[in-house]
Amino acid sequence: MRVSWAKRILLGIVALPIAEIFVFVAVAVEIGVVEAFLIQVACSLLGLILIRSAGRVRIARLRGALKDGVVRTAEFEGADFARLFAGILLVVPGFLTDALAALLLVPAARRLLAGILRRWLERQARAATGERVIDLDPDEWRVQEPGARGQEPGVGTQAPGVGTQRITRRPDRTSDPDA
Repeated sequence: MRVSWAKRILLGIVALPIAEIFVFVAVAVEIGVVEAFLIQVACSLLGLILIRSAGRVRIARLRGALKDGVVRTAEFEGADFARLFAGILLVVPGFLTDALAALLLVPAARRLLAGILRRWLERQARAATGERVIDLDPDEWRVQEPGARGQEPGVGTQAPGVGTQRITRRPDRTSDPDA
């Protein structure tokens, strides 16, 4: 069953504060309530500083692009945008969002997260367009030369004129009366 985007966003809106409260209580038990609160205030102040520094550069570039009438995706990429988003996450109270913000500030982690996000977005785009990939185990397929007889039409074959070989799914061995 597929969950719609609205339900996922609603679940995130409900689950994040609950998780943040749970983590805050766990940290406060370990180091003390006042210390945990002071860490949150310091992180929020750091977030404001990051937003201010990254935001000025990003807003100036974005205004220039909007003035020219062309906004490219490059305007929303790069270290400045990651710093801006990390600052926003730091302003939001909670240790989980602070940890994610800290990851965004580390270049290697930022590249890793960008790769994960890119692959996820590509999968979503493929799913939206209907492009499908069927993975078969080695014992579930065989190569047939063009013009081979005995294959079921339309089952696991390539479109006519594509490639020189066809890959078909082997028949289920349990349903074969000769087996």
